[in-house]
Amino acid sequence: MRAAIKAGAADRGLVVYSHAMSPEHQRIAIEELGAQVLVHPLSHPDKAAVALAAAHHVYEMSTLAILDTFRTGWEPGLLDDPLIQAVVPAVEIATARDSANVRGFQRQFAETNFPTFPPVGLVDWFVFRDSTIAARVGKEGAALRALAAAGVPIVMGSDSGNWPVILSEFHGPTSIRELALLAAAGFSNAEVLAAATSTPARMLGIEGQQGTVEVGKRADLVIVEGNPLEDLGAMRHVLYTVRAGDARTPAEWMATLD
Repeated sequence: MRAAIKAGAADRGLVVYSHAMSPEHQRIAIEELGAQVLVHPLSHPDKAAVALAAAHHVYEMSTLAILDTFRTGWEPGLLDDPLIQAVVPAVEIATARDSANVRGFQRQFAETNFPTFPPVGLVDWFVFRDSTIAARVGKEGAALRALAAAGVPIVMGSDSGNWPVILSEFHGPTSIRELALLAAAGFSNAEVLAAATSTPARMLGIEGQQGTVEVGKRADLVIVEGNPLEDLGAMRHVLYTVRAGDARTPAEWMATLD
């Protein structure tokens, strides 16, 4: 089956993306499936996995925000973020704010990921502590840094769109948070911005059309207040979004959805 997937993708000129989250699964994905993109980082740096990804010129997507979004469970005030309030449907915010939903998600997550560690109540209490989440995100960030140091291209990805499976992993604001998490993991602002622009364009094979600001490329741009090379916080202050040359303010784009 794996050989058939690899051959079928090659015959059709398709890129294989793999949701592999352990060193062995990543090995299978790369060597047996011909994966060219790994969708999630490992939970900690692994020398063999780094060497394998580098040798096969694989791209790695970051997705640090997945676990970070769990913080809204004990910091519901994060849902008052103006960016979330501006673009996230009210029903999604209400669902993420409901304490019963939060508790149910935590219990389900613990049961799924730690089935052999009863009692569940104790496990999910430990898993969802602020310090536990911060430590896990930090280790994943270290895994990304190790890959980057070996020449593996890092692509910004938030894995958003999982609501209501993951309650607060919203489209839009989660990507902005992902940029900040990459910076906190030790990437420079220039590296973070490349991970969100030119590198994914190259991964998708559209670098001739998008990814950098150049004459002849598609005019898909975000114009912000400030210089994100100096302060990534500028990405929270969008003045205009330009889509195929059509420049509008955030409010104007949101009005088109009414």
